[in-house]
Amino acid sequence: MPEVASIRSNDVIPEKPRSKKPGAEKHGAEKHGAEKRGQDKPRPKTEQKEKKSTDKSVIEARRALHAIENYSFRTPLLVLTIVLLILWGFIARPEEYLTAEDGLGYALGIIGGTMMLLLLLYPVRKKIMVGKYLGTVPGWFKFHMFCGVFGPIAVLYHSNFSLGSLNSTVALMCMIVVATSGLFGRYFYSKIHYGLYGRKASLDELRGIIESEEHQLAAAYKLIPDIAETLKDFHRQASMQVSVGESFKRFFSLGFKLRVASLTLPGELRVALRAHGQKAGWSEKQTNKNYRILKKHIRSLLHSVIKTCEFSVYERLFSLWHLFHFPLFIMLVISGIVHVLAVHMY
Repeated sequence: MPEVASIRSNDVIPEKPRSKKPGAEKHGAEKHGAEKRGQDKPRPKTEQKEKKSTDKSVIEARRALHAIENYSFRTPLLVLTIVLLILWGFIARPEEYLTAEDGLGYALGIIGGTMMLLLLLYPVRKKIMVGKYLGTVPGWFKFHMFCGVFGPIAVLYHSNFSLGSLNSTVALMCMIVVATSGLFGRYFYSKIHYGLYGRKASLDELRGIIESEEHQLAAAYKLIPDIAETLKDFHRQASMQVSVGESFKRFFSLGFKLRVASLTLPGELRVALRAHGQKAGWSEKQTNKNYRILKKHIRSLLHSVIKTCEFSVYERLFSLWHLFHFPLFIMLVISGIVHVLAVHMY
């Protein structure tokens, strides 16, 4: 993905020539020489390597964050497909096109149950060392998501969206609980990663992205002092070290303010730039160009601040979800095995 356009001070703030005072040239030359000698001192190699690796990680994180900002129709289409499949199966339930005892209905039960068992392969792939020869972790995660979505749908069609015997009802309820829990886990996971299939984020990287965007906006802040003050205040509040209880309070209060600001600030930015453009004699083309550049950086800054504000909360929620989800899955496996044995024994 191409880099976000940088804001040049010449684009938004015309520089004025400064008059030189008598003797300033000589003094400036001496000062420049002293600064140059200071700059010539070599930095330790470890410090240079750390800075280079940090800059690289921030650049990669910034690209990943910008990538997930681009709207994609893939997720809405997937959600629409799942909803339509469930609705059609539920509406067509009285017709009994499928039966759990034989034919396609029986096959869907085997397919759905197998897909639910295959969900275990993803955590196994992450833990064992030899798993690296069996494919990439992101690839297995996509397979895990596919089985976690379409496995339960296959089981629903197998049951004809109806309750049966006690053992089948228990197995079906366990599957619905686990599938619902998986949707929550999917949401929490996406909030602490760069998208659903991206790598895990970190607070240091997010703060680096914010500092990078603020550096890009430094020249333009003089034109929009009110907006600049609002953005800096948001950054300050999101970066504060707070207790667990305060982090949840900030999650709701500051998170709401940030989302409102993401809707209102573009309008305020346009008004401020139009007013300044008229005073500075900008053309309509130049005003629109500056607006697009600044809007892109402000949007990216707000997105990074929101993610920073919510990161610790979602990280805790994801850890708690792990504690509850695995026992639920084990319960599903046991109930599924009991159901299969009961069906074939009686």
